Amino acid sequence: MRLTLIRCTVAAAAGLFASAATATAADCELAIRHASVVAELGERAFTSQGYVAAGDTAASARIPSIDATRHAKACGCPEALPHLEDATLTAARANVVLNATGAQQYGARLKKDADDALEALRRCAAR
Repeated sequence: MRLTLIRCTVAAAAGLFASAATATAADCELAIRHASVVAELGERAFTSQGYVAAGDTAASARIPSIDATRHAKACGCPEALPHLEDATLTAARANVVLNATGAQQYGARLKKDADDALEALRRCAAR
């Protein structure tokens, strides 16, 4: 059997589609991991008693939420993006809080946004 240009092109395209499906599942898994970190940091900020510790914990969720957003875009999950972008903004604003109640509310908001994003990401990964 002779390899022709058409057969080589078809084989290459099939390989690209197979690797794209694998990369998509891996990217969604990374987004889920990062969003889980954001949810955990939000929970810790919510349960923290000191406003400095709660504010710092909430603010430290910014980078994982940015990473989760990037990986959610890569795996093609637009449903998770608004929740992750809200979490990023919430984490960026958490450093300006001056009382424990405010810091805990930032943590609660982070937890809610991350949980909503996780739900959407899991739906996307199941597709």
